Amino acid sequence: MNRSFSTGRLAALTAAGLLAFGSACTERARSSDFDPKNAQPTVETAAKPAEPEAREPDSVQYTDGGMAPELEKVTLFANTRAMFLQDLKGKYVLLQIFTVGKDSAAERKLARRYNEMHRALLNKGNFQMLGVLTGTDIKTGKQLIDRANLLQIGFPVALDADGSVAAAYKAASLPATYLIDPEGKVIFTRAGNGGTDYTENAVRQKLNMELIPERD
Repeated sequence: MNRSFSTGRLAALTAAGLLAFGSACTERARSSDFDPKNAQPTVETAAKPAEPEAREPDSVQYTDGGMAPELEKVTLFANTRAMFLQDLKGKYVLLQIFTVGKDSAAERKLARRYNEMHRALLNKGNFQMLGVLTGTDIKTGKQLIDRANLLQIGFPVALDADGSVAAAYKAASLPATYLIDPEGKVIFTRAGNGGTDYTENAVRQKLNMELIPERD
């Protein structure tokens, strides 16, 4: 065997592998690629964990949480015109109060799941989904749009710049989700990252849609 040839070939193959690895690790979503009407998950280079085994859906239990507080001090929106609860009377509203840091994998996963839920329920005439971003350093409309683009958020988002919405809903743990009925009453609440399938089923059950298996 030609020792010099084998050594050179091994070096070339190693270099090619390192270049490919470096290219994959630097791949990121770009704001210019974002289409709110067709949001797609970001390419992730790390191996994805196995999806948890789906369970049969449980019947959702609703509560009487009183009248939902209005979004009084909200002035900035992304992916929508200005949207307030008084304008949404007659619809079920899924209000999700959440926060973001510096583009973590957990934030992308949550945004992706919210996008999936939004697409699944979007065309139901008496339903509206609205995210409320709180507890961040975002202060301007451009910053809000840039962050929505970075996380590839495709659903309407309002900016709770001073934390007044989170305080009004007593959202001690984020994300916090509230289902508001057509009369403006909170009938379902959920806190934390888990239970998104159960949350979607809370809406589906009210809209007389087929329930989905629960994975989280």
